[in-house]
Amino acid sequence: MSITIQDGSPGPGFWQRDNSHFPLPMSTHLWELFLPAYDKGTRRGLARYGSLIDHFDFVRGNGCLYLKTCFVEDAKEREARIRASEAAINTKLWRKDRADWQTIREQLRGRLSRLSEIDPATLKLDKLQAQIASLRKIFLEGTFRHFVQQPSSMFPVGDFVRNACAWTDCAPSDALTLLRGSHAGAANFESFDHVDEYADRIITGFDIIDLTLRELPQLYSGTLAAWNGTRSNKPPAGELDESEAKLRNSVPAQWRNRFDEALMEARAAYGLHDEDVRITYLWPLGLLRRSLLAAAGHLIDKGRIAQSDHIFQTTPFELDAMLAGSPEPDAETLAERMQQFTAWKDEDHPELKDGSAAWVRQMRSESEKRFEEIEQHRDSS
Repeated sequence: MSITIQDGSPGPGFWQRDNSHFPLPMSTHLWELFLPAYDKGTRRGLARYGSLIDHFDFVRGNGCLYLKTCFVEDAKEREARIRASEAAINTKLWRKDRADWQTIREQLRGRLSRLSEIDPATLKLDKLQAQIASLRKIFLEGTFRHFVQQPSSMFPVGDFVRNACAWTDCAPSDALTLLRGSHAGAANFESFDHVDEYADRIITGFDIIDLTLRELPQLYSGTLAAWNGTRSNKPPAGELDESEAKLRNSVPAQWRNRFDEALMEARAAYGLHDEDVRITYLWPLGLLRRSLLAAAGHLIDKGRIAQSDHIFQTTPFELDAMLAGSPEPDAETLAERMQQFTAWKDEDHPELKDGSAAWVRQMRSESEKRFEEIEQHRDSS
């Protein structure tokens, strides 16, 4: 495993920037808090579903997150992964994961709802420290859960899309159209009281420096009216049935039963990864942001930091030490980190690092070879 911070080349291999979640540099605080749980959850999730990807290596280069895919190299472990993938298919593991998530979701919602009722700005320092510790615990549990069950939607959805394209020569978008409306994670703003549940969720990105709905009153006040005027993403039943029938008719007869089953499983699993991120990640992170800003107020009063957003350039360990009275890091150090962080935002960051075309071709070849191993075991079972 590699989780490092550096300015130059991250090392050999193909490194790709995570531009979809973190288009801007990551804050120091989130990097230190998030990456270990991300790594642990990803490893567990990939292993449960028998992926031949073992883990990802991570580098924070000039503030940006870069990832390298690391495959399972040990032959015995590859065989174990292939058996795990067969077991996941045979037992429909994703259905168990979705059922388990219903209970876990309500447990997390209850814990977060109780913490959200507390205004951190009114807390004395010792109570605020306890609030921060509680929110961190939930955030780490939630992040781990999010990545453990990431394959729970990707596995059956990817299987359906890949096979549908192979059977019919359709575009992936045509296959995905049949999954519209299967997503179970829609928000529900039935009243302004209900909107309060969403007020502290991060909505402008995925970093602790991003803003919550509470911090954007122009959006907060208009959310209910906007939501009530929004139509469902689910297409009319007749339109969906017509699209399904058209695609199914182009499937060779011997594969139609498998098409039906794959579509049913994809619909059952679709959207779980996007649904759970709202409670496992965005809500606890938003509440943590609110508490850290309250802590920044205490530190500003003591002359320990110059401005509130400097607190996001501390590590969690440093912040705990500062709140306990440590003189390090001092205000000047944090101001310098913030200056560097701001400069990184204005830089052009490469999408790839050390990713020669030859290396990319090699990685694709390895992926295809290992995928064929899985297919051979699947067809012979």
